[in-house]
Amino acid sequence: MNKYEKEYENDFGTKLTINDFIQNLALEGDLDNNQPNHNKNALKLMTIHSAKGLEFKNVFVINMNENILPSSRSIAATNNKAKLAEERRIVYVAYTRAKHNLW
Repeated sequence: MNKYEKEYENDFGTKLTINDFIQNLALEGDLDNNQPNHNKNALKLMTIHSAKGLEFKNVFVINMNENILPSSRSIAATNNKAKLAEERRIVYVAYTRAKHNLW
């Protein structure tokens, strides 16, 4: 994370917090699977979309905050229930990725 911290400080002029790291990682998606030294026993941080079709022994679903998931746009679109239904399906995907433990 040291290299990432330096890049963040250069880009934004402030120190990187764990919250900033997680938010930026969520925006980048699952980039580590393409790395040549990919470790199968490593902690994998990925978006719900990139986890679709995969299974893991343990799953932590983070950032499940009000107005994040479901998004405030989906909640506000009362005339379009399909958007809210899609976000419910996304949460279902996240929850069903866990073989043993879901946190």
